[in-house]
Amino acid sequence: MISSSEQQMITMRSRFRRFFKKLYDQGDIYKGSYEGMYCTPCESFWTESQLVDGKCPDCGREVKPAKEEAYFFKMSKYANKLIEHINTHPEFIQPESRKNEMVNNFLLPGLQDLCVSRTSFKWGIPVDFDDKHVVYVWLDALTNYITGIGYDADGNSSEQYKKFWPSRPAPYR
Repeated sequence: MISSSEQQMITMRSRFRRFFKKLYDQGDIYKGSYEGMYCTPCESFWTESQLVDGKCPDCGREVKPAKEEAYFFKMSKYANKLIEHINTHPEFIQPESRKNEMVNNFLLPGLQDLCVSRTSFKWGIPVDFDDKHVVYVWLDALTNYITGIGYDADGNSSEQYKKFWPSRPAPYR
């Protein structure tokens, strides 16, 4: 017998998979290759600027160049929309120092697409349409904010979802 919490997790994972497929179908998720310096013990890619004395910043061990097929979320597609929204809604990110950090360090230099899958390990959410890949669990956790209240990628979202989304941020103090 499956407990109610296990059933809820199965439902949320199913919603996530449909959400991921919808993003893929509309071109927001695409397959490419991730390249960088790789730390095998940490199972992590690093950029040259993140390395500490040429070594993994987490464990201090040697890294080596590596390339891995991966799926990416096309964040770059949304950079101009984000900049426009932030400029027309200056209260959107607070305090202002964090807004400036986001705009100057991420958006204006060119928002990079985000790697969301791996092929070199099996912990994660399997990609239904590509069994070599698993999606990072943090992406599933992030989508739980909307799938947990009933978002459905097929358009059958719950009344609870319709009531609470879009969210209304609490005022910054």
